[in-house]
Amino acid sequence: MKAILRALVLFLVRGMHPLSMVEDEHFRAFVKAIDPRITLPCRKTLTHSLLPEMYAEAKAKLVTELSLANHIALTADCWTSLTNASYMTVTAHFINDQLKMVSRVLSTLVLEVSHTSENIAAHLKSVIADWDVPEDKISGIVTDNASNFKRAIANILKWKHIPCFAHTLSLAVKDAIHDNREFSVILNKCRNIVTFFHHSGPATLKLNQLCSGRKSRGPERTNTAGRNSALATQHPILVYGVYYY
Repeated sequence: MKAILRALVLFLVRGMHPLSMVEDEHFRAFVKAIDPRITLPCRKTLTHSLLPEMYAEAKAKLVTELSLANHIALTADCWTSLTNASYMTVTAHFINDQLKMVSRVLSTLVLEVSHTSENIAAHLKSVIADWDVPEDKISGIVTDNASNFKRAIANILKWKHIPCFAHTLSLAVKDAIHDNREFSVILNKCRNIVTFFHHSGPATLKLNQLCSGRKSRGPERTNTAGRNSALATQHPILVYGVYYY
């Protein structure tokens, strides 16, 4: 029974299923059909007993892995959820005793304070302390080019800061687009086309009919702050333009 409960927890966690699934009558009927002897735990038992036990086990294992690594690189990023909650995710990267690159998420927590350099530095220190990682093991940390991150890492923590290459390249491309008036005009027209289709059901239906059988997807409405937003906006339009030229 213990192996079954362990498999159940892994199924829920790795599949990112809601914990309430264990109380769903159809799911319980499904499990009973497989083996009537199986008794599923309630959500409370899952939340306060099974999950904490497996988390403690997994954390102890990772702490041991981190202790055996000679050097550890970190990546950190702040992001906003659909509910407008602000998170920071910190990930550790190291080479294990099998000479394989390993990446493990150490923390994804809501930041309830402003994103000042001091608060970011304090949060990063608390994360590595929680995992028993000494600062002299940290070979460097990769973040975007935000000034608060750079100051927190280079000036306050005195760690080696490595700017994210993708973010740096994105900034270079944005600057190039901003300085190129002709391309900016084309980009704005592409965005207007995408906006038109997203506000017109009949137009979208007609477009899908015209593109029936095509593998490429329709125009996407993107976040202008996204690193690939300009490419995602233009690519389908260019494909359809060449196809129907």
